[in-house]
Amino acid sequence: MSLPAASIRRPVTTIMVYAAVALLGVIAWSRLPQELFPPMTYPQVSVVTRYKDAAPEEIELLVTRPIEDVVGTVAGLRRISSVSKEELSLVIAEFTWGTNMDFAALGVREKLDLIKERLPRGSEDPVVIKYNPFELPALVLNVSGPLPPYELLELTRRQIKDVLEKVEGVASVGVTGGVERELLVEVDQGRLAATGTSIVGISDALAKANLNYPAGTIKEAFYEYLIRTIGEFKVVSELRDVAVNVEEDEEARRDRAEHQQAVQRQREQPLRRPSGIHPSPRLVLLRDVAVVKDTYKERTSLSRFNGQENIALSVQKQSGANTVQVVTRVRQTLDQIRRSLPPGIAIQVASDQSATIRQSVRGVVEAAGQGAVLAFLVLWIFLRNPWVSLNVTAAIPLSILATLSAMYFAGVSLNIISLGGLALGVGLLVDAGVVVVENIARHRELGASPAQAAVAGTQEVASAILGTVLTTIVVFLPMVFVVGIVGQLFRDLAFTVTVSNIASLVVSLTLTALLASWIRTRPRPPAVADTAGTRYTRVPGTGHGTGRVMGWLGDRQEAVVRWFLDHRALGVAAVVGLFLVSLVSMGGMNREFLPKVDHGQFVLKAELPPGARLEATDAMVRRIETRLRAHPAVQDVTVNIGSTKGQGVVEQIATLGPHQGQLLVTLVPRARRTVTTAEVIRAVQESLDDVLRAGAQLEFVVEESALKATTLAAAPIVLEVRGEQLDRLETLADTVAHELRAIPGLYGVRTSLVPSSPETKVRVIKDRAATYHLSVSDIALTAQTAIKGFVATKFKEQGREIDVRVRLRPQDRADLSRVRRLTIRSPLQQTVPLADVAYLAVGTGPTEIQRLDRQRVVLVSGNLLQRTVGEALRDIEAALRRVAVPAGCEVKVTGENQQMQESFRSLQFALGLSLLLVYMIMASTFESLWQPFLIMATIPMSAIGIVAALWVTGTPLSAMVGLGLIILGGIVVDNGIVLIDYVNLLQSQGRSAYDAVLEASRTRLRPILMTTATTVLGLLPLALGIGEGVELQGPMAITVMGGLLSSTFLTLVVLPTFYLIGAEVVALWFPARLTAPVPLPTPEPPPAPPEPLPSLPVVPPETAAPSALPPLLTGPATPEALLLPPPPPLPPLTFPISLNARQRWLLETLKTEGRMARKDYAVRTGASIPTAARDLKELVDAGLIRGTGPLGPGRMYERATPPTPP
Repeated sequence: MSLPAASIRRPVTTIMVYAAVALLGVIAWSRLPQELFPPMTYPQVSVVTRYKDAAPEEIELLVTRPIEDVVGTVAGLRRISSVSKEELSLVIAEFTWGTNMDFAALGVREKLDLIKERLPRGSEDPVVIKYNPFELPALVLNVSGPLPPYELLELTRRQIKDVLEKVEGVASVGVTGGVERELLVEVDQGRLAATGTSIVGISDALAKANLNYPAGTIKEAFYEYLIRTIGEFKVVSELRDVAVNVEEDEEARRDRAEHQQAVQRQREQPLRRPSGIHPSPRLVLLRDVAVVKDTYKERTSLSRFNGQENIALSVQKQSGANTVQVVTRVRQTLDQIRRSLPPGIAIQVASDQSATIRQSVRGVVEAAGQGAVLAFLVLWIFLRNPWVSLNVTAAIPLSILATLSAMYFAGVSLNIISLGGLALGVGLLVDAGVVVVENIARHRELGASPAQAAVAGTQEVASAILGTVLTTIVVFLPMVFVVGIVGQLFRDLAFTVTVSNIASLVVSLTLTALLASWIRTRPRPPAVADTAGTRYTRVPGTGHGTGRVMGWLGDRQEAVVRWFLDHRALGVAAVVGLFLVSLVSMGGMNREFLPKVDHGQFVLKAELPPGARLEATDAMVRRIETRLRAHPAVQDVTVNIGSTKGQGVVEQIATLGPHQGQLLVTLVPRARRTVTTAEVIRAVQESLDDVLRAGAQLEFVVEESALKATTLAAAPIVLEVRGEQLDRLETLADTVAHELRAIPGLYGVRTSLVPSSPETKVRVIKDRAATYHLSVSDIALTAQTAIKGFVATKFKEQGREIDVRVRLRPQDRADLSRVRRLTIRSPLQQTVPLADVAYLAVGTGPTEIQRLDRQRVVLVSGNLLQRTVGEALRDIEAALRRVAVPAGCEVKVTGENQQMQESFRSLQFALGLSLLLVYMIMASTFESLWQPFLIMATIPMSAIGIVAALWVTGTPLSAMVGLGLIILGGIVVDNGIVLIDYVNLLQSQGRSAYDAVLEASRTRLRPILMTTATTVLGLLPLALGIGEGVELQGPMAITVMGGLLSSTFLTLVVLPTFYLIGAEVVALWFPARLTAPVPLPTPEPPPAPPEPLPSLPVVPPETAAPSALPPLLTGPATPEALLLPPPPPLPPLTFPISLNARQRWLLETLKTEGRMARKDYAVRTGASIPTAARDLKELVDAGLIRGTGPLGPGRMYERATPPTPP
């Protein structure tokens, strides 16, 4: 029993099945995790290594290069880059897309284990991080109040952070800002010299005094006691009483020398005892040479929110958790926390990812709903029956609910991409239903009962709509070959479009047929034949308004088709010319990786020359902050200056120096502002001219896409200047940048070279140091402890560890002259000034060193204005020929971002593969190799409409446009399939090729316009960008709309011309394979029915049918039909079955030829393989023919018992 017959035979079961599907879909909607984008794995591993007090050059030589050498041997590595800066080495290993990053990180860790012993002793172990730039905090909070920074930080940690980390779904809560407590030991250099104490000795004394250590156990009769040495500090005052040295006067030192001589004599004369009283030395306590202060760490960063110092908290959700639900629970917890906070403490939300998700999901859902309403209105206008229109439109919500259920079981989240696929397919979901109800209506016009018409009409077009659905979804199979962000991003879209189309196919074959059997429709006006007997038209004056409009459109369309058929060369030349113009225009269009989205945020990076103090940077940033807050479109300004020392490893990847500041500017919602983000930036730039004149560098970064990957350079034009000597690299990079600035259309040219930082180098005079028994490490450690300070130990209090830092007083290290007078305690117990063993040189040193593929590199980047990449690259190559490149250096033009190029190349491959799959499906449907080529000619020709749509809307080429092209390849052929299938049917009935294409183009005008209108109007909300979150799908919708509109014209007008030309070529070269009319014997007219049916309209089939006569009058009495209500009385048959024209021709031909295969029968009669198989099966079942040979395509058929035709 077929699906339509089963659904109509068991209507309650059918309704319950779809009720269950709807219920599952509703439940899945409430339980599916909601995200902004699908989960994506970025193929990058970062290796972070800290080496305290090391300069960038030492970091590069001792840490970065060994790590690069060993990580470069890991399988699947695509590129390796590194940044060496003060105290930090960052090595970034990028792997090919699709690499399992768990195994890649494991391989990197295994390689690093081999070189840990080769790294410097003072460096920390390398930390491997699977850094993903797409994992953003779910919530960012700002805590502000009237408390001091330290107290505010303590309150935030104790009452907010600890509570939020217990919320279900929260992975961690990061805290930044505020100041940390520190115990500072400020040493007096004069007292050090007076007491003969070493500053390094103070650090050692504190570290040795603050210690708890186990000593073992003692066992008694019944108990075993643990012995522990307790020495850790309990209170801060204990630090002042630590003995740091033993001081002796001159006489004591002389007596000590004599005592040592006496001890030596005692060893030589063991029986003689020494006599006399020996003076006891005086202990030097810490309070004698230093002051212990309970204070705060030196500030290296500042954080403000809207002008007020704050503490920032970043809430990171657990992997797989629902962002919206996690944020909702966190907000509920915050309401409880606020009630317990002191007065004046405010917690403000700086960034809420759930709000963006809600707005985006709501926008996509609204776009889908608007598209569904527009599709319903189109159906109502064409069908003129609201119940029939609702029947077809019911496929939209049911298909979406079925897709939601499949998403739940497949683990696909609700995001703007997966929902965008549903919104994209809204117009496509009704295509199958339109074909079904049209064919059912035709059968009802021929006099069949509603139930019989529903079964027969649905079964008749089942194979046709299956082919159209297959061509629509098969184009998504090649998406598995698309690499990069695009491939991961749009697999969810491919999943939802595929599942929703399959669901709509099932709905059309079952529920649509069932509801159609219940709906009572008014009979259409009868049709009358024209004088030639080859065309059928409605009686004038009997149709409704839509019929008259369609009649007028049909007349105009037929006139255009006739002109094209009569002027083939001119018509084809005009279309091909437009196609070539479109290709040329497409090559000159602007390109971008992903569409730009106005998020209402931008980042302003402010930078002073390296070496500028934090206070100077803060003063400059405050001026910028004041100008920003004065703009009416600015809502919030978050300021970060410098970076906190000792923070987590992940935060160290993008640290800021004390001369750098970053301002995150959030604009008011788009509904409340009349200016765009770009216009706000231009206004701010004009107001900051005085800041630029003061020596500051400003850079505006617009977050136009949340999917921008973190790369070394992402500008359209990037040049790599490689070499080993930094001074040559700097000179060459500046020369290249100067040449680029002179090229028209290039702006924003800059280099990645960070200006050198001022530094003072202490160069040790090794021979002098050796005379005092001093090593370079002794001098370096003393200088570091005296100037920068050294954390000698940790003071433990209430489960937290507080640094104890030893350092000279500020007045003892205020300038270089005082640094030269810094004293060092030698092993000979002599005090040596630093100037005696070293000299100080003032100069500059590199701030950071970048490397790419194990070579030092400086990137020169620039943006394009009204020029294509190809044109700019030609000018750049000409400019580089004028640049003298020193030996050992090279300049390489890398062009656009490599990831974009790879994604575009893979999209091109996917497009070609999808077209091949579409061709294979159509070739199987038509059992022809040349007809699919004619239909697929509409795909490249649709570029005319695509280019026009992109040009009118100002949309640049992007990955979304490429995805639209792939989707378009499966949609535009549907109309061509319907048209060519009907042309073949008409030719099998004896029509000439000219008359067949003319009649088919007019007959198929209405269903083609219906499907095109529903699809285009369904995409209209996405194309217009109505609502939040739909901007990303806008270019894709515009591409599909433009291509579909132009392909509709090509299908109805140009495709008949292509078919006629192709038929003539095939007839000339392969006459035996032509599917045009085969000389069939004229069948005798069937017996007249017992009662005339004058009210039945005489119309040709509107869809591909196996015979020219109404199938309900000539088709077999199938078992399914017997289960339905009794059909109208059929004429009495004297033949076992009622034969169609093809079957009668076969019986006559077998008299002379004897045998015939199924394929020969299909080719010679012009029928499709399924139709031929059905014809042969009917004849075999009736006992008229029999099959011989093995089952399969090679089976031969011959006459069984010669029948007597009626």
